[in-house]
Amino acid sequence: MTDQNFSRRSKNTDRKEEAEPISRTKAREEQKQSLEQEKITHLKRKLNYIIAALIVMLLFVLLFMRFINF
Repeated sequence: MTDQNFSRRSKNTDRKEEAEPISRTKAREEQKQSLEQEKITHLKRKLNYIIAALIVMLLFVLLFMRFINF
């Protein structure tokens, strides 16, 4: 069997797998996982903003204490 025939057969099997309908439970699990990933990325972004804000506030406090001699 040549490489071309093998690649053609693998492409055909991929198409057959894609054409098969997904069960409701499988689709529900995939949707749940994708929703969970979206929530995780949103929380990561929110946490990064909070950390950045805390660092900026800390710098302001240190500058205030330095220049006001508090």
